[in-house]
Amino acid sequence: MEGDMTKGVFFMTPLTDDAVAEATGLGMSAVFVAPENLDPDLGRRLAHDGLEIYLVKDVFQGEAWWTRYPDCRPVGRDGEPMEIAAGWYHGVCPTHPGFREELLQEFDRLLDYEFVSGINLNFLRFPGYWEAARGRESLLEGCTCQRCRSLYGGEPVGPDWERWKAAQIAEFARQIVALRDGKPHRTPIGLHMVPWDDERYAGARPGALGQDLSLLNPLLDYYSPMCHFGLQDQPPTWVGDMTRWTATATGKPVVPVVQAMEVSDDDFAIALPMATAAPSDGAIVFTWEFAKDQPGKRSTLTAAYSA
Repeated sequence: MEGDMTKGVFFMTPLTDDAVAEATGLGMSAVFVAPENLDPDLGRRLAHDGLEIYLVKDVFQGEAWWTRYPDCRPVGRDGEPMEIAAGWYHGVCPTHPGFREELLQEFDRLLDYEFVSGINLNFLRFPGYWEAARGRESLLEGCTCQRCRSLYGGEPVGPDWERWKAAQIAEFARQIVALRDGKPHRTPIGLHMVPWDDERYAGARPGALGQDLSLLNPLLDYYSPMCHFGLQDQPPTWVGDMTRWTATATGKPVVPVVQAMEVSDDDFAIALPMATAAPSDGAIVFTWEFAKDQPGKRSTLTAAYSA
């Protein structure tokens, strides 16, 4: 991420030579992929050939965790277990000790991959389905399970509760960074950031979700705000607004994620150049599977990435 612009594409399905060849033909220079969708031998070979490989690792989210640790399922203010959101989102309580220990073991393994250019922390926050939120009242906000209540030592409401949540998130990030710092090589660590400024929805990102940049910024190397402008009912120019805000607020490199699914070719043609314009350090098209079969989006990707 130093120097040249990061011309990234996110792959939702297992990475293959054919998919990479097609995407690099359009100008892509960086792959973003979940660890479970990347064969390490393929990753090493692609990195050897000059491609940047970034892992996007889910933190406090995942259906498998609900099965493995049933008590990691968040509890809402009504005392009921959190429901699956949008048919896929399975938030996980960030204070569950068994889950945290197992997840840190996974990070310890991933940080041994010397071919990786960076690891993006995804879902590094308290549970909440931000994509559909249009205010705090519509944000799934958790967790208020008995374990969280006991650890906090009070009623889970108010500014102190929100600061406590943010401290839990930052502490887990600190543990990941400590693992990284104990390795012989330094893998950059970034954040797939909820794309709201600090005041949006009455401070919902740092407060309700516990994703407080004032605590996280000393730990992170770069940011990837998830600029899903269509999901947020925003114009495509908002991608540029969010990129500039993040760069100013953090002073760190910014490589925004740009929504390609369920948006028009014309809007995508506005959004992607907004994402790559200064002060951006690049962009991540989300996702390859939504862009590859649409000629308009392919043309936009080529124009932005082949310059």
